Amino acid sequence: MDKAIDKGYSLRQDAFGMTGYYQSWEKNFAKKWNFKRPIIMEGGWIIAPGKHRYWTDPSGKYREGHDEDVRKGEFDLSAEAHVNMMDFRAGGETESWFKSFDLVQRFTAEGGYRVYPDQIKLPQDIRSGAAALISHRWQNMGWGYLPNNIPQWNYKYKVAFALLDASGNVKKIFIDHQSEPSVWLKGAGVNYNLKVKIDLPAGIYSWAVAIVDTTKDSKPAIQLALNEELTPQGWTKLSVIRVK
Repeated sequence: MDKAIDKGYSLRQDAFGMTGYYQSWEKNFAKKWNFKRPIIMEGGWIIAPGKHRYWTDPSGKYREGHDEDVRKGEFDLSAEAHVNMMDFRAGGETESWFKSFDLVQRFTAEGGYRVYPDQIKLPQDIRSGAAALISHRWQNMGWGYLPNNIPQWNYKYKVAFALLDASGNVKKIFIDHQSEPSVWLKGAGVNYNLKVKIDLPAGIYSWAVAIVDTTKDSKPAIQLALNEELTPQGWTKLSVIRVK
């Protein structure tokens, strides 16, 4: 398993919430790979009561006739394992999540990755051809992580700032190659400083930010956890800059 995961396979455990199957070895294995590979959760089985007697789980936490107990159990273990994805299941299992819809809402708000910049310092007035410093800090509200470090992606997602003209056209893109989304973990902001040269004709422009795919013409690729309106190209507009 270690050899396969090291080559790029993600982790998946098929019995979150079923403590007879998800035990200390499985927990420790997940912990070993936290934030190195994504973990996918498949939850406990509640259908076919004659076959899956979930209330006999070794944890002693599940009541017969209360499949919502299983959902809470798997949710808690998923949070502990920092899973990137929860499997809400089909084939008779999905209905039970409506009894625990608050957990669905919590995963939407807390699970996976929720990355955003909480501080950005940008020049607002500059001479054409002059150098400028962009300072930015990034946070992750999710308990998972943005798996930019998997071999398939090979660190292709980076923070970028753009200068847009009055029509919203991108006139310049500055990529911060030092930025690394896979290290942004919940509760720990990461700071960066980027030096750029503003070599544009005099005029009024708008700053914009995005996480771009450097293998696809540096186009915005990752949705940010922000409420601001996006441009048609996917950039989040920030402040105005006057180039003299």
